[in-house]
Amino acid sequence: MKAIINRLANSGISSETPINLEKHIRLCNRSAMMVSLCLVPLIFKFGYEEAYFVCFTTLFIVLWEFVTLYLNHLKRYDLARVSFLVFNSIVAFTNSTILGQDAYIFLYYLSSLSASFAFFQTHEQWQRVVTAGLAALAIILDLIVGWRPFPIHELPSNVLYEISLIEIAGAVGCLLYFMMFFLQEYEAANVKLQRNAHQLRLSERKFKNIANNSPGVVFEWYMMKDRSKWGFNYLSPRINDLLNLDYQKAIKDPNYLSSHIYSEDAGDFFAFIKDVIYKQQENQYQYRFVDANGEVRWASLAATPIHGDDDKVIYNGIVSDITSLKKTEQVLMAAKEKAEEATAAKANFLATMSHEIRTPMNAVIGIAHLLQDDNPKPEQVESINILKFAAENLLSLINDILDFSKIEAGKITLEEVTFCMPDLLKGIEKTTQYHAIEKGIVLEVFIDERLPECYEGDPTRLSQILINLLSNAVKFTEQGRVKLAVKLVGIRNQVANIEFSVTDTGIGISEGNLGNIFEHFSQADSATTRTYGGSGLGLAITKGLLDAHDSQVRVKSEVGVGTTFSFSLNMKIREPDPLALTVPGCLEQDPSQRYSTSQQGDFSCYSILLVEDNPVNVMVAEKILKKWGAALDIVNNGEQAVNQVMSKDYDLVLMDIQMPIMDGYQATKAIRGLEEGRFSALPIIALTATATEDTKEAVFAAGMNDYLSKPFNPKQLKESIQRLTLIAAE
Repeated sequence: MKAIINRLANSGISSETPINLEKHIRLCNRSAMMVSLCLVPLIFKFGYEEAYFVCFTTLFIVLWEFVTLYLNHLKRYDLARVSFLVFNSIVAFTNSTILGQDAYIFLYYLSSLSASFAFFQTHEQWQRVVTAGLAALAIILDLIVGWRPFPIHELPSNVLYEISLIEIAGAVGCLLYFMMFFLQEYEAANVKLQRNAHQLRLSERKFKNIANNSPGVVFEWYMMKDRSKWGFNYLSPRINDLLNLDYQKAIKDPNYLSSHIYSEDAGDFFAFIKDVIYKQQENQYQYRFVDANGEVRWASLAATPIHGDDDKVIYNGIVSDITSLKKTEQVLMAAKEKAEEATAAKANFLATMSHEIRTPMNAVIGIAHLLQDDNPKPEQVESINILKFAAENLLSLINDILDFSKIEAGKITLEEVTFCMPDLLKGIEKTTQYHAIEKGIVLEVFIDERLPECYEGDPTRLSQILINLLSNAVKFTEQGRVKLAVKLVGIRNQVANIEFSVTDTGIGISEGNLGNIFEHFSQADSATTRTYGGSGLGLAITKGLLDAHDSQVRVKSEVGVGTTFSFSLNMKIREPDPLALTVPGCLEQDPSQRYSTSQQGDFSCYSILLVEDNPVNVMVAEKILKKWGAALDIVNNGEQAVNQVMSKDYDLVLMDIQMPIMDGYQATKAIRGLEEGRFSALPIIALTATATEDTKEAVFAAGMNDYLSKPFNPKQLKESIQRLTLIAAE
C-alpha cells in the first residue's frame, strides 16, 4: 500500500523534471489523494440525507482528484494544479451555499488560500494570482452567506451539525497534512542542502588541488564587450611558480599580465583576444611573454567560453609554459633542416654521379652494340657480349640506386595512363624468358580468363615490380620452374582487385631471414651475395613501389623447396582505346634486340640537328643516326643550336641538357621564343644523362617534346623520331 501511495504521489516526476518543481507536483498529488479521502464520508452522508445534487458535486470533486493525478502524469503540471484548486473552491462554495451552512466551510478556503501559494514556484505569478484570488473571493462570499444564509436544501440542524463536524475534520486534516508535508520537505531540503554544501566543499577542495597541481595556470577571466572592464574571477596562485609572474599584482591590476606580453607578439595577442570576445568559441594561442626576471619565455593559452551575454564574455582556461617544448621544437626543426639538406645533398650527389657515370656508359653500351651489329669475327663475339653484359649490369645497378633514392625521399609519383594488361604481361614474359632459357628453367605465365583487358594505372612501375620479382626468382632457381600468376579476386564499382604472385623452386629463404630481405643493400645472408651477386636493392625497391600503390608484398618460403612472393592491387577498369593504350617501352619482343641499331625504315628524308658537347656521345649518336640514313648536323652548345636552327630548317633537334655557354633548357626556350611559327612546332627531344623526375618535369616545362635518358635505347629513339616528325608534318 505504501508503495502505491508513493507511486501516486510521484506521478509525473521523472529524471527530466526540474528539481525545483518536484516538491510542488508531489504536494499537488498528495493533496488530491487527501481531499478525495476526506470527501468520501461526505458523499455517503449527502446521499443518505437525499441531498443528491451536493452528493454528485462532491463525487465530481473526488473523481477530479484522480484527473489531477493523470494530468501530472501527462506532465501538464500547470493545468493539473490550477484546475485542482479552482474546481475544489467552486464546488465547496456551491455546496455550502446550497446547504445554507455557516462559515465553518471557510476552513476549506483557508486551505485553498495557503495551497495557492504552496502549489506554485515563485516565478509562477499568474497561477498564484488566479488561484489565491479565487480562494479569497470564496472566503468573502462564504462569510457573507454564513451571516445571511439562504439555503436551498433544508436539512435538520443535527444533520448540518454532523456535516460541519466532518467538514471541519477534513479541513483540519488537510491543514495538518500541509504542515506535515512542509516539515518533511523542509527536512529533506535541509539534508539536501547540507549534502550539497558538503559536496561543494569537496568540489572546492578538489578544484583547488587540481588547480594547484595542474601543469598550467588555471583561470576564469571576464571582459566587458565594450572593453570598459576586465579581470580575473579566479586565477591559480601557481602563476608565481610556473610563469614567474606576481599573483597579487595579476589579481589587482587587470593590465599586469598584458604588460608582460613580448612586444613583437603584442599585436597578434590582442587581435586574438578580440577574436575570442566576439566569436565566443574555444581558442588556442601561443605567444611569448617576459617574466619577472626579464627572461623571454613561451606560453600556450587555451580558453573555452562558459557564459556570455550582451555585455560580458566569461572564459575558463589554462596557460602553460611551453618554453622547453619550443626549444626542443627549434632543435628538431634545425635537425630536420639539416636532414633535408643532407637528403638534398645526397640526391644531388646521386644525380651528379649518375650523370657522370651515364655519360661514359652511353658510349660503352652504344659502341658495344655498334660492334655487335657490324658483323664481328667469331672470336670477337664473346668479348663483345661480355662487354655488353657488364655494361648493362652496371647500368641496372645505377638505376636501382636512383630508384631507391627516389623512394627514400618520397618522390615516387605514379602515372595514370590506360594500358593493356595482356600486352604488358606478354612483354614481361619475353623479357624474363631470355634469362630463363639461358639457365635452362621453365617460365610459366598464368592469366585469369575473367581478367578485364584494359586498366588505368602506371604500367612502367607495375612492370618494374614484376620484373624485379621474376628476375630474383630466375636468379635464385637452378632447376625447375618459375611461375607468374595473375588472378582476379573481385570487381566492385569498376575497380578490379587483382592478385599477382611469383613462385619459384629455388633455394628458398629461412624463416629467420624473412624479415631482412626487404632491407636496402640486404640479402638473406652473405653467402647468397657471394654466390649469386646483386646489390640487394631489388626487393627494397619493390616494397617501396608497392607502398606507393597502397599495397604490401607477402612472402612464403621454405629452404630447399622454393619461394612465393605475392601482392594485390586495386586497378580501375577502362575500355580499350587503341589511341591511348600504353605499354612500357622497355618491354621488347626479344631482349637480345633491345639496343639493336640495325636499320628499320628510311631516315634519309630527315634532317636532324644534334646538340651535344661530349665527343664520345657525339660519335655514338652520329654512327647510329647515319646508319639509319639521317642527314645530321652537330653543334656543341645551346647558343650554337639557336643560331643553327635560325639558319637552316630541321625536322628534329636532339638536345643535350648540361652544356657550356647555354644549356638545353635555355636553348629550347630561346628557340620556342623565335618569331616564326615553325620554331614553336619544331620537335625537340632531350637526351640527358640526368635521369630524375625533376629533370623530366623541367624538360617538358622548357618546351621539349620528349625525354630519353642516356644510355638511350636506339629503338625508343627511332620510335620517338618517327612519332614526333609525323605529328609535326600534320
